[in-house]
Amino acid sequence: MALRDPNFSKDFKRLVPLPDCNSLKFALLEGTKSAFLLSDQSYELLTNTVHEENITQSLIVPEIHRLRALGFWPENVVQHEVSEKYISVSLHLIHGCNLACTYCNVQQGTYGEPLSMMEDSTAYAAIDFLARIRNGRFPRLIFYGGEPLLNWKVLTHATKKITSLFAERAIEIVTNGTLIDHERARFLADHDIFTIVSMDGPKEVHDKNRPMKTGESSYEKAREGLEHLKEAGVRFQIRATWAPEYACYDDVLVHLCGLAENSRRVTLAIEFDKAGTEAINVYNNILSDKFRQAERNRAELPNTIYQYLDQVLRADWAPVPRCEAGHAGFSVTPQGDIYPCQVSVSKKRFKLGTVWEGINAQGREKQREFLEHSFSMCDTCWAKPYCSGPCRYAKPLPDNWPYCKTVKLHIMEALKFIARTPSRDLLMTYKQPEISGKQFKAFEQGCALRDILWKHNHHIKPLPLCPQNGISP
Repeated sequence: MALRDPNFSKDFKRLVPLPDCNSLKFALLEGTKSAFLLSDQSYELLTNTVHEENITQSLIVPEIHRLRALGFWPENVVQHEVSEKYISVSLHLIHGCNLACTYCNVQQGTYGEPLSMMEDSTAYAAIDFLARIRNGRFPRLIFYGGEPLLNWKVLTHATKKITSLFAERAIEIVTNGTLIDHERARFLADHDIFTIVSMDGPKEVHDKNRPMKTGESSYEKAREGLEHLKEAGVRFQIRATWAPEYACYDDVLVHLCGLAENSRRVTLAIEFDKAGTEAINVYNNILSDKFRQAERNRAELPNTIYQYLDQVLRADWAPVPRCEAGHAGFSVTPQGDIYPCQVSVSKKRFKLGTVWEGINAQGREKQREFLEHSFSMCDTCWAKPYCSGPCRYAKPLPDNWPYCKTVKLHIMEALKFIARTPSRDLLMTYKQPEISGKQFKAFEQGCALRDILWKHNHHIKPLPLCPQNGISP
């Protein structure tokens, strides 16, 4: 049968080919995050680089039928927003900091204001606000600054308040680590506060990026704080910003992994807004080399890829990858004002209300305006289904914005890794404490169905680990 059959053409043309990456060919099902590995023949047919006679309809139709029957060819798009399951409030415990980081996007933690600290009454009202807007969603409280440990008293009181209010909740803190001592680390451990520590590498590198306000070194203080966290058994992550002009990427990564004693606890990225095109090209080349090294030597993948692996493996069951600001997360200033995010606070834009009155009518209009903002250049981009998009304040965007190239690199590497990795090994991605037994069972069943399709389909093989029709894992 020829490709002229309208029903076959309609089905087959739902596949949107992704850029050719030589040995592997991929396509997305239009309007979804369902990705497929294609044979060379089907890819060439899809991109009109071969004549219809070179591949027949009879080879592909049964494969599409199998995909549809087992739930890997969804007819209706199912989208899940983060805000359907989670809601978070970031408490700006202080607008002030003891560091003067060179790349800080909130004016060295001051937000362009005189020093101000949150009071207990404001923190309590913010937690009550979180309770009012929760609507059954899982609550998260994030301690933010400036440097939140400068307001330790309110931090401890707010922790006890939310712990008494919610039997299940998540508490996080973003800190430079310089003010952590044994007692504070013990408190963080006892209350299971996930701690994100900002460190940028060896002493000479870290201090160039993150000096004290006095100009002195902050490295030893941050390192001591990290040791206290480890001794107390605190769950933590080191987040680093790489400055190409200061250090070799591998030197920074090796140093931080040594401090963390676990490479999965380290995320090393680049500051896109200030690095410049040349530096980001260097960063992308380094990432490409690391992906090739992982392929050759079974080395660990860079941590920055895991969010994209999850998006491909769960496809439309994964939450829509967009910034949580204004719909699943809000920032509260020391004075109790509500904004979509810390950048909005810094720019004094989109104030939504206060923790006492909530989001008022005018605030709802501003919230709608904030959430509806989009970039036209993203609408035609093949990576859009997996990309959170740029910050709404990152405008005007230049042509060939380097951030876009980095995101596309990660997505293509995620697709290639998934295409080359057995289903059972991919399944271990979800062997995590936070994944329930019921959820993991759904992944196991999906894994078995995926293997059936990979065995019988030669031209269109699904990359998601679970069917996209049915109950979400």
